[in-house]
Amino acid sequence: MGIYSRHVLPRVIDLACRHEDIFRTRQELVPRAHGKVLEVGFGTGLNLSSYDADRVQRLWALEPFWDSMQAVAEKRLRKSSIEVEAVPSGAESIPLPSNFFDTVVMTYTLCSIPDTAIALDEIRRVMKPGAVMLFAEHGLAPDRFVQRQQRLLNPVWGYCGGGCCLNRPMDKLIAGAGFRVPDMEQGYLNGFRFASYVYSGQAFKD
Repeated sequence: MGIYSRHVLPRVIDLACRHEDIFRTRQELVPRAHGKVLEVGFGTGLNLSSYDADRVQRLWALEPFWDSMQAVAEKRLRKSSIEVEAVPSGAESIPLPSNFFDTVVMTYTLCSIPDTAIALDEIRRVMKPGAVMLFAEHGLAPDRFVQRQQRLLNPVWGYCGGGCCLNRPMDKLIAGAGFRVPDMEQGYLNGFRFASYVYSGQAFKD
């Protein structure tokens, strides 16, 4: 891992994900988490302040780049009353039991997971029957002009953003992994349109 990935990228991601509209989507979703919670792509702990500590039994923080993210996350971890266990692993191979979690939280993470199909299968595996995945993800825009921008910018964007992909069809990926998705909101947030089309909602393991 180079100097950029270890020291610069965590702060770039932290700053970008504190955008007002992005933070609002987190605040709308994360308080719904309950019981045993797995956060996929914990990053620098931006979601911690949005959890309802009275509803969360314990939080497992899945983060493949924990070594580099930890320095920024520590201050938020110290302020939180929620018990957090770091799991330094990627979502394609989650070292945790099957049928274990009541809630999975995934915000602005699926865009950067190398193998989304395997990751979503692993997420379903560790969820209890009836458990919910709360998600907010930016992805493929509906407008052709914006789609062209996404395709053109993907190589540079991915390099600078830790593998982030601009144009994944998040609705098809999540539904195609076998989740039941009764409600999914879609629309542009404020900001660059090529990076601001967001899919958010709840997905259940039946």
